[in-house]
Amino acid sequence: MRTKRQCKDCEKEYRSNDKYGALCDECKTKIRKIASKKRVNTMSLTMGFIFVFMFCIILESNLVSALRVEFIDTETILPGEASTILIAIKNDGDEDIRDISIKLDFQNQPFAPFNSNSEYGIDELKDGKTKIADFSIIALDVQSGVYKIPLEISYRIDEETTIKTKSSLISLIVDTTPVIIVNPVGEAVTLKGKSNQINFEVLNKGLSDVYFLEAEIGESDYFTTLNNLYYLGDISGDDWENAEFTLYINSDAPNLLTIPIKLNYQDVLNNRYHKDLNINIRTYSTEEAIEVGLVAKDYTPIMIGGGIGLVIVFIIYRKIKKFFKNRNRNKDNGDNNK
Repeated sequence: MRTKRQCKDCEKEYRSNDKYGALCDECKTKIRKIASKKRVNTMSLTMGFIFVFMFCIILESNLVSALRVEFIDTETILPGEASTILIAIKNDGDEDIRDISIKLDFQNQPFAPFNSNSEYGIDELKDGKTKIADFSIIALDVQSGVYKIPLEISYRIDEETTIKTKSSLISLIVDTTPVIIVNPVGEAVTLKGKSNQINFEVLNKGLSDVYFLEAEIGESDYFTTLNNLYYLGDISGDDWENAEFTLYINSDAPNLLTIPIKLNYQDVLNNRYHKDLNINIRTYSTEEAIEVGLVAKDYTPIMIGGGIGLVIVFIIYRKIKKFFKNRNRNKDNGDNNK
């Protein structure tokens, strides 16, 4: 039922089904329009703040990324030799860049500047231009491997005083070839017609460590290997390990016997190496070794023969003694019967 009421705003009388209604329809419509305008103004203000904030972020991003490293060119480095590092930087911004400093940090690293400095300066780099910084370095006593060198670039945008800094890492690769030497060791005499244990010293004379090293004896017409493969594992630079093999040397082997040895190993960069060597060892017949005093003459057979001879003589002596004793006894018995 529509009830007669008075509007709280315009004080006009109106009829409404809402017993709690306080405004007429005209005043309600007017208030809705005002509220709608306020919402629009608030939204516009918020969007304006967001736009300004995003613009500042984009502007700052453009300033920071105005200078970038276009490429880095490094050579494979050998210990004790000079090498060159090239770093190209480009100005991708719309303004000139000044007071550029490119610095390599060699602190606690096995590298040093060589006839140059660890810092390279550029006074100005115009927009869209590229310049290359070159560094000459030398590697000290260093093993093979990949080394991370800190790189720092500082600069300022034209007409600004704020110094901006970028930090990164560059990789330097040191590649040294392992130097492996094999020598026979030990004082044992290698005899023909016998099994001999032969030891080889495997020495790593290089700066780089070697890994998974194994030594293998090749085939020959003059000997037979009882174990032809020996695993030595890892050998550090300036260190050594022994490889032991048991060989039966034929009687017809030459006095200077060549033993082929194959080495298989890797370095720290996983480069694989295969090295074939020929190791010469001196061999002797038993008579030759005795003659030159390398082996003492074996008197065991003579001693055994002499012992057996003495036993035989003793047995014969006992037999003869027993024979004469029995004969004399029989003779005495015959005389008594007469």
